[in-house]
Amino acid sequence: MIKSMTGFGRAEYENCGREYVVEIKTINHRYSDVSVRIPRQYSYLEELVRRFMTKAISRGKVEVNIQINCFADDKKQILFDENLMKKYLEEANRLEKTLGVKNDLSFCRLLSLPEIVNVSSETTDDEYAEELKCALEQAIEKLNTMRTKEGETLRKDILLKLQEIEEEFKEICKKADDVVPEYRNRLIERLKELEADQLVDETRLAGEVAIFADRSAIDEEIVRFRSHIKQFSDNLELNEPVGKKLDFIVQEMNREINTIGSKANCLEITNSVITIKNEIEKVREQIQNIE
Repeated sequence: MIKSMTGFGRAEYENCGREYVVEIKTINHRYSDVSVRIPRQYSYLEELVRRFMTKAISRGKVEVNIQINCFADDKKQILFDENLMKKYLEEANRLEKTLGVKNDLSFCRLLSLPEIVNVSSETTDDEYAEELKCALEQAIEKLNTMRTKEGETLRKDILLKLQEIEEEFKEICKKADDVVPEYRNRLIERLKELEADQLVDETRLAGEVAIFADRSAIDEEIVRFRSHIKQFSDNLELNEPVGKKLDFIVQEMNREINTIGSKANCLEITNSVITIKNEIEKVREQIQNIE
């Protein structure tokens, strides 16, 4: 089943007093773009999150917000780097003498300086990683449920538009066989009007009709367009990311229908081409939402 690129998934996981809250939001994007927000002390887990997202989502802008709360971890220890504190004080005193400014570095301000206070825990990095994986898997499952549901809605809507394209294309195919004979008849009538009682030169007429037939032949375009419709329908049923494939096929469909419109030299075919192009544009807009 195809998936929409738009979705949201949220999951909570708790173990041994450690709570993980994961929220994943995805929106349309031409390529894969993953951004992760995670508490700084757990930043080493960011690469793990990115790998998970890249494996689960092949295309789209992905925003992952992670909260990790520890409510009952008795293994935590608060460590002060006394040597670093002394160096901060020594440098502050030196600058006081050198620059002639008052050293108002308080103890509270000192504790807030980088790397002075460190919180350690006997809980290993691997434990945090495994627990976070559980939360990520649950959030991704909920996200994909939403994306699949939206994808099915898109698929049904696109199939309706594709059906309209096929019906209008059948009219082009029917009319294509009549273009040259109708042109020949119009040419005969015109020549009769211009030459009055003179006989129509069959050789000249055949030459003109042959040139017109060569310029207005759309047999190859019809074959290719029919093939594109089938490829598009087949890809809609695949259980894999197909957004880029569908986008390419739509471009080719638009190219062929434009060529048909420019070569056919027939009002009825031109009207059908306009209708098809309008539906193709609607389809193109829809597949921008497909992974």
